[in-house]
Amino acid sequence: IVTAAIANATWHAWLVSSSYYRFRNAVQLASLDGIHWSDAELRGRVLDLAARYDVPLADTGFRVSRDLNRVAIDGSYVRQVDVLPGVSFDWTFPVHVDSSYGKPLGIWDLLSVR
Repeated sequence: IVTAAIANATWHAWLVSSSYYRFRNAVQLASLDGIHWSDAELRGRVLDLAARYDVPLADTGFRVSRDLNRVAIDGSYVRQVDVLPGVSFDWTFPVHVDSSYGKPLGIWDLLSVR
């Protein structure tokens, strides 16, 4: 019974965490393309990805910020994880993506001698 309970909890934790990692990686890729999009378009893309990966992220659950060479997406969401039948807990997943863009570093940028 103990082994079955541990396997059940592990399975449910794996389901929600794998969804989180796939979503976070997709948001990272979207933020790289997001330099060409408006904030509204990028927000829409993040919400589309949340729906695709079954992530309960609300429109108010994250923010998009920019500066000269960076797009950042920050937020969080909560998933309920069933560890035993009738026993669950809330697991908060942070979403932080920071994508720098611009001219890539070259060897001369790293060397002090030109």
